[in-house]
This record gives sequence, C-alpha cells and structure tokens, in this order.
Amino acid sequence: MSYGWLFESPDDDISGDNHINLEHLPPELKQVAIQIVQNQFDRDTAEKKLAELIQKLGDAANLLI
Repeated sequence: MSYGWLFESPDDDISGDNHINLEHLPPELKQVAIQIVQNQFDRDTAEKKLAELIQKLGDAANLLI
C-alpha cells in the first residue's frame, strides 16, 4: 500500500524530510499530526530552557571558585 498521496510531492515520500499535506488527512488524523508537531516544539523549548539553566549554574559555580 502506498502512502504517497499523503505527501506534497512523490519525492517527499522517499526522502528523510517528509512534509505531510494536511489537506489530505481526515480531521482526526489532522489533530494527531498537529499534536505531534506541538509536542516537538514543547520538547525543543524545554531542552533550550534546560541548556540555559545549566549554563547559568555553570557561570554561578565559576564565580564561587
């Protein structure tokens, strides 16, 4: 079974960087796709905030030395 119809172009179907065309998805799958993207944004934001906190803690520790 081919899932190529989900993608914007046939080339996207086999590449590592897939782009799903939401217009072709049923409403319940659109919501799932949007939730996956939102979760990734949340994870990326959390990683950046954690890296900033670690950097600040490192800077504070260097001041104490």
